[in-house]
Amino acid sequence: MSLTFALLLLAAPQLDPKEVFALLRSPAKVESFAAVQKTPSRFEILPRPQAVDKVAAFNLVTAILEQKQPLGGKACGFQPVVAFRFSRANKTFDLLICFSCQQVLIRPAESEGMGIMLYFDDAAERILSLTRTARPDDPRLKDLK
Repeated sequence: MSLTFALLLLAAPQLDPKEVFALLRSPAKVESFAAVQKTPSRFEILPRPQAVDKVAAFNLVTAILEQKQPLGGKACGFQPVVAFRFSRANKTFDLLICFSCQQVLIRPAESEGMGIMLYFDDAAERILSLTRTARPDDPRLKDLK
């Protein structure tokens, strides 16, 4: 087991990272949503999804999963502005993205619990570009750097 998987299992023991990552790499359907923080630990995915094509979804997931994961956490309040919902058969996961701290939270869809937390420091520009392509009309993404 790699260090990355060990860290992920500590963060979300109820999730099997291999199963989650397999679904993210080959979903049947991907949609993007605006996301907002309701409380420090509760995030809401807003209605009106936008379809995301499979190539764009693959590029986004690849950019995130190829990142080396540092030890320790970040001193930032996780504030996602966008979520991607990946579905296949009876499994659905939400991938919430915070560009302030360059972290991604992957959790079962519509759950309020924590999940797998990943960092994307080295791919921030690429992930922001892919997100803007998936959500071209989202005004909250225009001023992000």
